[in-house]
Amino acid sequence: MKCTKCQTENRQDAKFCTNCGQSLTISPSLGDDRQFVLNLIQNLKDLDRIAKTLDLPTRDIEDALDQIENQTLSVVVVGEFKRGKSTFINALLGQDVLPSDILPTTATINRVVFGSTPSATIRFKDGQTQSIAIDRLANYVTKLTSDAETISSRVQEALIHYPLHYCRNGVEIIDTPGLSDDDIMTEITLSVLRRTEVAIVVTSAISPFGESEGIFLTEILLEQGINHILFVVNGIDQFEQTEDIARVIENITQRIKKHIHDWANNKFGEGTQEYNAYIKRMGIPHIYGLSSRQALQAKRAGDKSLLKLSRFQEFETSLNRLLTEERQRISLEISVEGAIASASQILNTIETQQNSLELQHQSFTNQSLSISESVSTLRQQSREKLKHIEQGITNIDAEIKTNFHPLDHLLKRVAEQTIDNLSVDMSRDLNGITRHFAAQVGSALRELIVTIESDITRIINQETRKESLKLKNMINSVKKQIRQIQEQSWQIGMDWTFNETEYQDLH
Repeated sequence: MKCTKCQTENRQDAKFCTNCGQSLTISPSLGDDRQFVLNLIQNLKDLDRIAKTLDLPTRDIEDALDQIENQTLSVVVVGEFKRGKSTFINALLGQDVLPSDILPTTATINRVVFGSTPSATIRFKDGQTQSIAIDRLANYVTKLTSDAETISSRVQEALIHYPLHYCRNGVEIIDTPGLSDDDIMTEITLSVLRRTEVAIVVTSAISPFGESEGIFLTEILLEQGINHILFVVNGIDQFEQTEDIARVIENITQRIKKHIHDWANNKFGEGTQEYNAYIKRMGIPHIYGLSSRQALQAKRAGDKSLLKLSRFQEFETSLNRLLTEERQRISLEISVEGAIASASQILNTIETQQNSLELQHQSFTNQSLSISESVSTLRQQSREKLKHIEQGITNIDAEIKTNFHPLDHLLKRVAEQTIDNLSVDMSRDLNGITRHFAAQVGSALRELIVTIESDITRIINQETRKESLKLKNMINSVKKQIRQIQEQSWQIGMDWTFNETEYQDLH
């Protein structure tokens, strides 16, 4: 039978691939829920497409799709430095595979995956890979020496292939640097937690579950939606009395329960439907007191009594049940929660954008009304000012008529005054006298006409200057209002200017 994951040929009756550990049969639960899974995959793809259209992050959706389609499950081992995380994983492996020491050791992410032959692949930050013997791992993933620390700073992660039955069928167990070791190591650990389904929190029986570990539980694990958590109280072999072990575990249990309840209370509000549902889903914390050191020694020596004393088998039974019986439910639950979270984010974004568009529409409407009112006002003012100018011209005409309407009377009076003031030389003949009178009267009339023309010109120039000033002021006022209208239109995205027709319309 060929493995669909790595294409390795296996025996027809094989349940797992001998190379990668992938299941060669369809889980009954998966078969029963296949239509649901197919619908979920399609829904996630639709959400991914919508999220990209809205320019939203799609990493969580893509991770959920990858997890469902490839049937992978990540189990991350976390805890503060020197809690025995690497020794704990070595106890699962049954051999000293991961480096451990009394000082903070792990400097990179170490992924344990199924492999028929123990080996390791180093993935560097620049994209290169290097296959190494598993006994050389300490040279690449620790900071025990200056040379190892220099090399590990260039390492992205170590991929450790090992024939561990827990890692069959796409399960990976991840060893992380200790929290609170330094900021870089903490950030490396947090980056892995963003893509995990199950967490194993390792704490110490000697310094049991301090405040910083409680903060990590609530602000990191619970906030990121990691609800499937196993708590390991490591180092119970430090106690001689069974009663002391029970008392320590009970104390840690109460502390963890309080942290979970306080977080749910702050998140949902105590007594709310969401609060009750969350507390019910979390249930009683799974806390296991054990000794990783004794378990590792027992497995290496084949000492069943020591293995029983270590209480490690109880944890392994729970872990095995979680990775087999509960795995499908966990995978679907996490994928559904991811889909719901993504859908909620998309809906919130759409609602926000809709509200923004409604505000923009209202602003556009208000600005449009304001522009219309401004144009109407401008037209009205322009008409009124033009009427004033026309009235001024009429006034000029009226003043000229008023001043010079009796022109014939004035001309007659000037002629009569000129004749009366002339002396008559009787010695001249009649034609000569007539010509003399005509010349004098004509001269007087011309002088009068010149005076009248000068007065008319003066009146016209004077009134014209007044009306020209009014017209200039009107033009400047119109231009100012046009600029204001244009600025209003630009604010709502309209590139609008008055054209010649609109100017004529205003006039």
